[in-house]
Amino acid sequence: MVQSLLVQSLLNRGGLELVTRVGAGLTPDYTLMAEVQAFQAELTGPDQAQVRISMQMTLIRESDRSVAGIRHFENTAKVTSDSTAALIEGLDGVTQLVLGRIVVWVQTLT
Repeated sequence: MVQSLLVQSLLNRGGLELVTRVGAGLTPDYTLMAEVQAFQAELTGPDQAQVRISMQMTLIRESDRSVAGIRHFENTAKVTSDSTAALIEGLDGVTQLVLGRIVVWVQTLT
């Protein structure tokens, strides 16, 4: 799910000519490796929770297989309800913020 959102974010906001998943049969200029380290909601008290996303990104320049950049992205937010709708909304918010930061980072390196 997060990979699909990342690809969509790079397509919509990245200013890149082409963004695909691995296995599309194309030779890329760059490969972006993403490791989702955390994507969770934790109860912190009665009717309270905290949502968190943490991702390690590595951008590889394919022309010489060198590392163009490595960066860790993380965001947390408090949610004032432990309802499913509130947790989903909170996770969406922290995810969109992190994806936006990743897009800016990729733009500066490519």
